[in-house]
Order: sequence, then structure tokens, then C-alpha cells
Amino acid sequence: MNSGKIFRWGTSLIAVPIGVLTVFAVPVHTTFHASEMRVWTYASMRSATYRYDQIRAITTTDGFRNRFGKFVSDPYILIDFDDGTRWSSGANLRDPDRIINVDLRMFLEAKSKLQSRHVPIERDLSTR
Repeated sequence: MNSGKIFRWGTSLIAVPIGVLTVFAVPVHTTFHASEMRVWTYASMRSATYRYDQIRAITTTDGFRNRFGKFVSDPYILIDFDDGTRWSSGANLRDPDRIINVDLRMFLEAKSKLQSRHVPIERDLSTR
């Protein structure tokens, strides 16, 4: 058995697809500007642009329930836009500190002229 050949095929069949899929995640980020925010999603060719006056609600949460029903502390900010889309500060890679970015929340409140609300779990938003 030629182990070198097995490793080459393993690299081709496993590592190359993983590398290609990872390249699509490189541009994922959100930028906040004076009058708008731009959101780059996975494998997108251009950003989605939202003006701050399109924000319908700003919500902070404490975390979520995993599939076993156990609460996981992971606070984040949710923004609901007037077209029905929702942005989450927990959706992208972020600092490992599990805290709400207060500066970001205050910036969004000032730009949108809305007060943020708090719900313990994102799922509670559907009942309000």
C-alpha cells in the first residue's frame, strides 16, 4: 500500500474543498458608517446596505436555548429592519468575551433615534 498516494488523495478530497469553502467566509463582516451600515454575508459578491432610518427595533438578549433546552449565556444585539431582515451581532465571528458591546448599542440608538429593548432569549421576540 502506497501511503503517500493515500495522503495525496485525502488532501484532494478533504482539504481542498474545506479550503475553498473557507475562502468564501473571508469577507464576512459588518461595517458601521455615519449614515448606514454595510453587511457582507457568506459568499456574497457585494454588501447589503441599510440606512439607520430603516431600523425598526434594537433588541439585546442574554443568550439562547440549545437543542437540549439548556440556556447558553451568549448576549448579543439584534437589529430588525423595515424590510423584515434581522442582523445579529452574534452571527459573525467576534470577541470571545461574552458581553454586549455597549458602545455599539449606544451608537445604534443615537443613529436610529430608537431605544433598545431587552428580552432574555431571542425566541421570546415572537411572542411580543
